Amino acid sequence: MKYFYILAIATTIVMMAYVAGRINGIQRCHADNTATALKIQTQIMKQKEIINAQVIHTGLGDIRRILREKYTIAD
Repeated sequence: MKYFYILAIATTIVMMAYVAGRINGIQRCHADNTATALKIQTQIMKQKEIINAQVIHTGLGDIRRILREKYTIAD
C-alpha cells in the first residue's frame, strides 16, 4: 500500500510540474508578443514622424505644381 502512495505522490508532483511549466510558457509567450507589438508600434511612429516632417516641409505651391504636372490633360 505504501508503494501506491509513493506512486500517487510522484504522479501528483509530475502533474504539478507540467502545469507550472505550461503556465510559465504562456506567460513568456505573452511577454514576447507584447515586446514585438511594442517594437512594431515604435517603428510605425518613427515612420509617421519622417512622413510628417516631409509633408510639413513641402510648400503648398509645390504640391499644386506637382499635381498640375501629373494630372493635367496634355495637348
